Amino acid sequence: MRHRREALHKALTVIDHIYSNSDWEGKPPVRPHEWDLSLAHEAMNLIILYCDNPNELFAAFAAATGLRGPDAPVQRYGPKDLDRFRREVSRELGLEPKDYYSNPDLGWIVSFPGAV
Repeated sequence: MRHRREALHKALTVIDHIYSNSDWEGKPPVRPHEWDLSLAHEAMNLIILYCDNPNELFAAFAAATGLRGPDAPVQRYGPKDLDRFRREVSRELGLEPKDYYSNPDLGWIVSFPGAV
């Protein structure tokens, strides 16, 4: 279970990095920064190795991040896709899936005073 939680936490961290670097509704990214792609590889490998439902989790992760094959059309991702992934995480951890808080203004947390 420890490895499972670690995998899912890493995947959520990857999503945070992607959303911080994405433009939303014509607005520039709220917190553009570089991040280490190996975090995504590690999350994927841990999900495959330790999770009971890796196919469902990875499909939800792909939707939440816009991950696609080289010939596939670009898919837009956003809060509803993140909510789907969080529900899959809840199921994987044996928690009751619920409707998660969702706010279309994804950049609100970066407005904390002193945040870098």
